[in-house]
Amino acid sequence: MGGYENRQRFLNMTHKKSQADWSLALDEGIRLFNERHFFECHEVLEDAWREEEGPLRDLYQGLIKLAVAFYHAERGNFEGAHKVLSSGLPQLRPYQKTCTKISLNILVPQLEEWLKRFEVWQREPGTFDLAEVPLIH
Repeated sequence: MGGYENRQRFLNMTHKKSQADWSLALDEGIRLFNERHFFECHEVLEDAWREEEGPLRDLYQGLIKLAVAFYHAERGNFEGAHKVLSSGLPQLRPYQKTCTKISLNILVPQLEEWLKRFEVWQREPGTFDLAEVPLIH
C-alpha cells in the first residue's frame, strides 16, 4: 500500500479526532518517518497538528519540520533541510525530559549533528544516506 493510500486509510480511522486518535496519528507519523516516507509522515502529523490546541502543538510541529527537513535532504536540498531543521529543533528541545512517547533525549542530539552536516553540505554537498537517518523511538 502506497503512502497516499496509507494516509487515506489513517484519516478514515481518525475521523472522530479524539485524543486517542491523535495518539494514533503520532504512532502513524513515527512509523512513516522510520520507514523513510517523510512526505507522508508530514501529512499525517500535519492533520493532527491542525487539530491540536494544547501543549502538544509545538511537539507535532517540531516533528513535522523534522520530516520536512529529511524530505529536503533526500532531494539534495541541504539549505532547505538546514533551515527547516533549525526551526524545528527548538520546538522539540522542551520535550526532551518530559516526553514519554518518544526518546527525544536521544533524538535531539542526533538531530543537532544532522544540522551540522546540513550546514557543511550547503557549501560542499555530501552524500545523503537514508540508512544514517536516525529512527524515532
